Amino acid sequence: MIVAFVLLAAATATPPAPAPPPSHAGHASSPDGKAVPLFTDLGTYHRAISSKNPTAQKYFDQGLRLLYGFNHDESERAFREAARLDPACAICWWGVAVTLGPNINLPIDPERNARAVEAVARNAAIAIPPIRRRTAADRSKGMHSV
Repeated sequence: MIVAFVLLAAATATPPAPAPPPSHAGHASSPDGKAVPLFTDLGTYHRAISSKNPTAQKYFDQGLRLLYGFNHDESERAFREAARLDPACAICWWGVAVTLGPNINLPIDPERNARAVEAVARNAAIAIPPIRRRTAADRSKGMHSV
């Protein structure tokens, strides 16, 4: 009788609902339709960028943290998400390019190289050209004839 009661109790018990993963603060969709997680347990390293979008800044920081941890594929996804959120973020495309370059774990291959070249081109298309610093020699060119 006791065995029957234990079996009946076990058969009718409802399992607890699974808890959401603690490491994800949010998700966004990447162009390929897969969710790009925003992790909260990768540390606190922060490198300020010119983006006015705080979520793009979070994805950029995440991309750096993942890059420094040699998780290049996930790092690329984070940098691409930052660039999607802030289309004017040139440094986000730098991040994509650097993740695709050769590293200690993976030499460059033609497909990754093509994606890196595309990222560099996108970076160059939106980057602000640097201001030319005039040296003393530049300033003196008009004053002296050679």
